[in-house]
Amino acid sequence: MIFNDDNEIKVGGKILQGVIKNYEIKVAAMVEEQEVEGSAVKPKQATGYEDGKINIDLILIDDVNTTKEVKMQTIHNIFKDQATLQSKPEVLDFVNEHAAIRGINKVIFKSMNTRYTNKRTQIEVSLEFWQYVAVTIVAKKATSTGSSVSSNTVNNNNGLTREYNSYLSNNRGSAASNVPTLTGNSSYYDFKAGGGLVPKTNKTPIIDNW
Repeated sequence: MIFNDDNEIKVGGKILQGVIKNYEIKVAAMVEEQEVEGSAVKPKQATGYEDGKINIDLILIDDVNTTKEVKMQTIHNIFKDQATLQSKPEVLDFVNEHAAIRGINKVIFKSMNTRYTNKRTQIEVSLEFWQYVAVTIVAKKATSTGSSVSSNTVNNNNGLTREYNSYLSNNRGSAASNVPTLTGNSSYYDFKAGGGLVPKTNKTPIIDNW
């Protein structure tokens, strides 16, 4: 039997070298079953589609250009690039007519299994790809319940409420003009009739303590 490499599939800009033994694409709908009390029948609700999954089985053999081991290394570098110490899978372009018809053009390389067969004359490779669908996330400004403050509560300049700032800015009158300056050695004063203060002659026995 003569094998010829199939060049129909390109992943991440590189051709998957090898003879395609099996090529399968599976896309399933997402369906939820609803529980209805008192009924044995479970109504089904369609909610969308699962991401597609691609499974490919390849056979690698030596040819006049390269060995099966080099071909395996090329595929492995698509899965995980050893030279760059790749730490996680990347989103890859998937170019193939079959996949394009099924609406798949970007994938994540999910797994790669390899095994020798026929007394090490060939290598069988099983590959799994998952469809990648970009999701746009719109960021919204977070608000915390209880931490929001109304526009009339705090003035951003001095931290005081708007109402209190309004009170400070209004004319609140002037200080009394008939209050005498407290002078002398005595630290105790009494109010006199008609206004004003006079030095006390005796100390007041009651002391406020609060």
